[in-house]
Amino acid sequence: MILLRHNELPSAIALFGHTPERDLFSWRNFNPRQVKSPNDLPRYLIFGGLKPVDFEQTGSGWTARWRGNSASFSMTYLHASDNYSFTQSWRGISGGEVTVPAKIPADQAIAAAFQSFYAEPPTVWDRAARKTLEDNFQINIVDQPKGVQEVVELPDGISRTLAFPIAVFNLRPMWRWLKEQVRQDCPYPVLAEARLVFQAINFVEGKTPSWTGRPVSLAKQSHVEMGLPPLAEPIREVADTTAAWTLRRLVYFMLVKVPFSGLTDFLERVESENGPIRSTQAPPLRFDMRPLVFSSGLEQRARNLVIWDAHKTMRSFIQWALPGRGKPASMAENAAKSREQNPAALLQLVEEIGAKMSEKPRGF
Repeated sequence: MILLRHNELPSAIALFGHTPERDLFSWRNFNPRQVKSPNDLPRYLIFGGLKPVDFEQTGSGWTARWRGNSASFSMTYLHASDNYSFTQSWRGISGGEVTVPAKIPADQAIAAAFQSFYAEPPTVWDRAARKTLEDNFQINIVDQPKGVQEVVELPDGISRTLAFPIAVFNLRPMWRWLKEQVRQDCPYPVLAEARLVFQAINFVEGKTPSWTGRPVSLAKQSHVEMGLPPLAEPIREVADTTAAWTLRRLVYFMLVKVPFSGLTDFLERVESENGPIRSTQAPPLRFDMRPLVFSSGLEQRARNLVIWDAHKTMRSFIQWALPGRGKPASMAENAAKSREQNPAALLQLVEEIGAKMSEKPRGF
């Protein structure tokens, strides 16, 4: 009966999307030779806005620089070579320079430049972001797997997804709270959804609190925290000379997608002393409750995710695709479907299922 009720849970609930007001710009008929002023270029691109002072035209071509959120993106066109040159900077750190022939449509040239910028992760930005963000917030940065390309979306460039487990009874309050934090003055887009995933957590014996080695206590703790019972009784597994207690469960993760350039600002907007996103000065979050930050779309391109804590005492395995439910849709696809669905109704369904599962304490 418990497993049947797990199967009734919706795979994803698109909660909200915030899109800042921007002037539309079409690259379809763009000709770099006809650019005479900043009015011939998009007012917003990749990291921020284009001000008149950041546009320069010379006899050899032109240069435009879009700035915002401690980052900038530059696009230069030279008549003689008929080439674009792209550079980027974040917190004073150069993100590289790429030259692309102007015979390629401009939007495709920008995308090609970004694929070159991030061809070999981790980039210098990734390393700097890891130190900056993990020094200030209780989060875990997930490295981009080799061979998995970044997704570039214009006009905001690459994005990052913040993911953290959330109890079914906290989904509705989190939905409301996030919408309040992402006010109209937020200068970048934000997309949020709740995603049902399979998670297996290994607690290394002798290195984690004693209650993690007691199956009933471990199962009940997970049920209390997440509002859903685990899939089965935690079991003791041994590999080489190391033993660990393994908890398997279906759990909702909150996924929040923001542009890379807006990530620090977003974390500062939503961090709180006792919430799911905390500064390093706040009460500590247990490793398996800490938010993850990874390249947006990784939940589609990578079948699963494995991460250890710093001291190798806990391991979290997350599988995005649930058995029998097919390949997960992207956050954008789920957001499009949400126009036909009522998030409040889906949240109520999840709450009702969670309540039924919690009517009687589950024994193993």
